[in-house]
Formats: sequence, structure tokens, C-alpha cells
Amino acid sequence: MKHYILISQLLICAFLYGQKDSTRLFRPGVFPEQWDTNMNLRSGHLQVLAWLHKKDSRPLEVRSCLMLRISTDSLGQKSYILSHKFTNEKPYKVWNDAYIHYGPGTGQVMGYYDFHIKQFDHKPGEQEIDALLKRWQFAIPDDGWHTIASGFDMALWMDVFGFDPSKILNN
Repeated sequence: MKHYILISQLLICAFLYGQKDSTRLFRPGVFPEQWDTNMNLRSGHLQVLAWLHKKDSRPLEVRSCLMLRISTDSLGQKSYILSHKFTNEKPYKVWNDAYIHYGPGTGQVMGYYDFHIKQFDHKPGEQEIDALLKRWQFAIPDDGWHTIASGFDMALWMDVFGFDPSKILNN
């Protein structure tokens, strides 16, 4: 009888763990408008491609977005600018450019900052965007963070880039 109860509990845990993992995916959806009440993210030519809200045990909450701006210069050439923005201070109204800092973080030594902004003089392809998101670490976290919400604008991805981003976002 004890073995039956133990096996049942293990199966329930495995099922719940599997359920938790399946919710840790970027899915098509509508950008949460309450994230951008001041229209800082969706003003002018800026568009939100994907979004992620995560929390860790400290507790630190971070909301981040993958942004797109398409502009045309005076010669008629299009440029595609991808950027990664984040906010981590309530009431989550000030958005900052995300970056990764390489090098020492103490004393007078600055190190190197890799700001998450990339301009293309052509429409970037799936491989270019995949490499960029990996370098920027724009992904569902699996290292002590809990995903609260995530999603992407399928219509925008298909219209601009012509491919479903599910594979690269959920890599």
C-alpha cells in the first residue's frame, strides 16, 4: 500500500511539473496595455514583438520587451532596429535599454557594456534574430526565475519577418 501511495505521489508530481513546464513558453497573444499606460513603448514607429514578466526569490520583478522600429532614410532605404527594453521598479513606467556588462564591476574599471540595440540595413532573417536573442539572453528563464507572463505578436512577426517566432523564442 505504501508503494502505491508513493508511486501515485510521484506521478502527480511529474504531471504537475510537466504542466508547469508547458506554461513556460512564449505564446501568441496581445501585449498587456497596462504595461504601457504612458505609450512609451508604442509611440511613433515603435512596435512590441514579444514580452516577458518574470520574478525571482529576492523578490525582484522584471518586465522586458523585444521592440521593433522600421524607419526609412532620405534615400528610401529601410532600416530595421531591434531593441530589448526592461523595467524593474514599480510602478513599471520607466523603460530602459537592456544591456550585459562584461568585465569587472568594482573600482574605477568600467568593463564593456553590450547594449541590446541592433540596426539592420536589411530585413533580418530567422537565423540573425535567433543569434541576436541568444546573445541578449531574451528567453524564458530557467535559473531560479518564475515566469509570470509572456507572449508575442504573431501577426506582426508574420507581417514583418514572414516566419513564426515560436521556435526561436522557445529555444
